[in-house]
Amino acid sequence: IDLNNPYITGNDNIGSLMGYVADTATINSSYVNNGTVIGNAYVGGFVGTVQGILITDSYFEGDVTGADVGGLAGWMIGVVNRSYSIVNITSIAFSAGGLVGVGGSILNSFTIANITGGDTLGSLSGSSGTISNSYWFNSSDNPGNCYDGGNTGCTAITSLSYFQGDVYPSS
Repeated sequence: IDLNNPYITGNDNIGSLMGYVADTATINSSYVNNGTVIGNAYVGGFVGTVQGILITDSYFEGDVTGADVGGLAGWMIGVVNRSYSIVNITSIAFSAGGLVGVGGSILNSFTIANITGGDTLGSLSGSSGTISNSYWFNSSDNPGNCYDGGNTGCTAITSLSYFQGDVYPSS
């Protein structure tokens, strides 16, 4: 899937590709450019709420607004692998993360995110979940940790030039 300039609004469980997924699924090689996703709760660049999904080799670039909000998924039980977001996030409440708002496992991924508002913030994940071998651009416009409370499994990068070309570690 390759979407350009989608503008999505709604209440809860809002994403540019899917709102709510409660089954095993894969988002593979999917791209959203210049997307805008606006909702109340569980809002993500790709998916609002996820139970049992793999997001791999994909990216979201754009703006996401809501509560429990993430650059790829708002609330997640699943895995993000080899994916990224370049995103402006406005959290109206609760958790916000550059890739995932709440939950999920993040592997071999990165984000360049500007995050404002919210209660529990992380550059990669707002709260809970696990992170391994992932990166975020540490600027003054995003949280100082990759998830609320820590930096285990992730690395802060202070130069945007690091993200030019292939940033995925070999795994």
